[in-house]
Amino acid sequence: MDATDKETRSDSSRADGIGADDPPVGAGSRVVGRVLSRIASAPTADPGPPPDGGYDAWMAVLSAHFIFMDTWGFVNSFGVFQTYYVQQLGRPPSDVSWIGSSQVFLLFFVGAFSGRFTDAGYFRPLFLAGSSLILLGIFATSWCTRYWHIFLAHGVCVGLGFGLVFCPSLATLSTYFDRRGALAIGIAAVGSASGGLVFPSTVRQLLPRVGFPWAMRTLGFIQLATLAVGLVFLKPRIPPRKASKMVDLSSFRELEYTFYTAGGFFVSRKHSFGPSLTHSLTHSLTHSLTHSLTHSLTHS
Repeated sequence: MDATDKETRSDSSRADGIGADDPPVGAGSRVVGRVLSRIASAPTADPGPPPDGGYDAWMAVLSAHFIFMDTWGFVNSFGVFQTYYVQQLGRPPSDVSWIGSSQVFLLFFVGAFSGRFTDAGYFRPLFLAGSSLILLGIFATSWCTRYWHIFLAHGVCVGLGFGLVFCPSLATLSTYFDRRGALAIGIAAVGSASGGLVFPSTVRQLLPRVGFPWAMRTLGFIQLATLAVGLVFLKPRIPPRKASKMVDLSSFRELEYTFYTAGGFFVSRKHSFGPSLTHSLTHSLTHSLTHSLTHSLTHS
């Protein structure tokens, strides 16, 4: 074999992507392409109608109850943090309120995108990432000493985690029920009240005994246990949807959906009743009520 033949074969190999310099790259690209092609062309299994009960469905309800507790229950408990931050940081209530309001904003804003990723089949990665952010934010808050530290940890990090966890979990739960859907969602939503009782009571009892750092870490361990239940038992039931727009505005062409969305915006309790829960503790303390009595009145 002369030098000309060797050069010709070498050039042909490089053109095919399997040259001597980079054989793994070309071969790996073709393998990945074949795998993705098979996945895309694989037939979609029909999951059948919602079971509307059974072990998996009711464990999904329990998981969603804990997720409501860990998200909205934690948001509803911000009043006790508001009081502590105002007293310890020496900042006005209007500054501290940005921490709690950031949580709510990110929960809804990120949820608009995480829901679409859930439809595309990414529930598990979203839930794992969101849970990690929630735990990271709570445990990081226990070491925070400045306002901007707490804002980033308690407000931004935890809020991002809420947005990645809440909407996907609620959407996944709805696929398990049809006739009993209202009952299932109602039981799950009660978790918001459960969190509103558990978290403030825990903080109020632990603050004078072990201090703020370990009070926050205790909340983190509670969240770790309850989020683990969702990670184990809340499983996607239906196959991923085909590719579509990330934000589909065509739904607003339906008048019923538009009015429903507008009504949900204006009557949302976070736009009306929420601020009273957040600021009542601070307001009551300025009028000489004890912290214990104010807490009992607020969360009763």
